[in-house]
Amino acid sequence: LDVAGLVPGAHEGKGMGNQFLDDLRQADALIHVIDVAGTTNEKGESIDPGSYDPANDIRFLEEELDMWYLRLIKKGWGVFARKVKQESLEPDKALVSHLSGLGVTEVIIKTTRKNLELSEKLADWDDDTLKTLAVELRKVTKPMIIACNKIDVPGAVENFARLENEF
Repeated sequence: LDVAGLVPGAHEGKGMGNQFLDDLRQADALIHVIDVAGTTNEKGESIDPGSYDPANDIRFLEEELDMWYLRLIKKGWGVFARKVKQESLEPDKALVSHLSGLGVTEVIIKTTRKNLELSEKLADWDDDTLKTLAVELRKVTKPMIIACNKIDVPGAVENFARLENEF
């Protein structure tokens, strides 16, 4: 799937963001093609080589995906967490059901909850906990490969080395 045109604030519905993000539900992994030479800015406009930090594009996509996951997790969270408690539902299985559209499995939930040392009491999870969960689930369910385009342009090799250390 090509999701060109994803704009800042897509997770809030800006542009055609929700449509693009919802299309990503089908993907098992993402290949993010970036201009490693920094000759294209955040608006897609051509600029002088090295004038733009390509790391911004990586951070932008990760942030949009993280916020999209968080929005989906938080949708009806209070009612959901109370239901799990009141009906004595098994938290991991309930979470799989709550997040079914994201390709989350019970193994993924159990492993992530264990790694993050999250309580089984879902009603105790605050916004920071939900954000941390969203980020970790995104990393597991939508692993991202960064493909660096324009490596032959001056300055690109240096940017690539910097990106390799950062990401």
